[in-house]
Amino acid sequence: PRFNLRPAKTSKQQHHMSPPSIITSLLRTIVFFVALFITFLALLQHNDNLRHRVFAKFQGTLTKYQNDKMKKFRCDLVKQINRNDQVLEIGAGSGANFPCLECREYSALEPNEHAIPELRQRIEQELVTKGVSLGTIYTSTASNMAEIPSNSMDSVLMTHVMCSVPPEEEEVILREIHRVLKVGGRLLFMEHTKDSNETTLLARIQSLLNPVWKILFDGCQFKKTWENVQWLKDKLNMDVEFEQFEADFMPIRLVAPHVAGVATKQ
Repeated sequence: PRFNLRPAKTSKQQHHMSPPSIITSLLRTIVFFVALFITFLALLQHNDNLRHRVFAKFQGTLTKYQNDKMKKFRCDLVKQINRNDQVLEIGAGSGANFPCLECREYSALEPNEHAIPELRQRIEQELVTKGVSLGTIYTSTASNMAEIPSNSMDSVLMTHVMCSVPPEEEEVILREIHRVLKVGGRLLFMEHTKDSNETTLLARIQSLLNPVWKILFDGCQFKKTWENVQWLKDKLNMDVEFEQFEADFMPIRLVAPHVAGVATKQ
């Protein structure tokens, strides 16, 4: 016959990839995604506008989907603010503290311009509807709050901010907070920290990942933030009550170590 219509015999090797081929393909895929991640990091590191934009989007998403435990802890802190207080929130982000915040007048300091549109929207939706007056939204950094008068605030609220503050600006910011607070005014704070025990596996992983973490999360680092709290007491003579704890409401174990409390201006 001119044509052979019988199916050709095929070996198993023709139907299935050999183990070496599978390993090679897997390695190529891994290399591709690692290269893609490194390229993304490089873009974020060298493009401030892109990094700020990405972080603002991340903040908005985290606020929208924060779990009930996180909401409860934020509420336990924020509810200590009196209804008649004039409040300044530093690093307001996308308004994660708004659900339980009630005060007379609310002002915010948020240097990331990409976070401002959502912040304004959430202020209208969650604060103004509760009768809170909108003060001023400042876009300067916390190390330069010259626009805010001294002794003008009853409460300053600051959550998950100090991790992003350069070490050389930490004391400057704390002095500025002290300046704008009225006598008897309070700083309410919550921060994630480096593990207080440097010998733990967690502390070592935090140190290892810190350079990458700083790029991904717009300057945030694993720091001994409890030292800032002690500085408020030792150098500014503030009456400080705080606790260090493991926050099981955080999405990943890396940011579970926390410090939170209240510092009162004498």
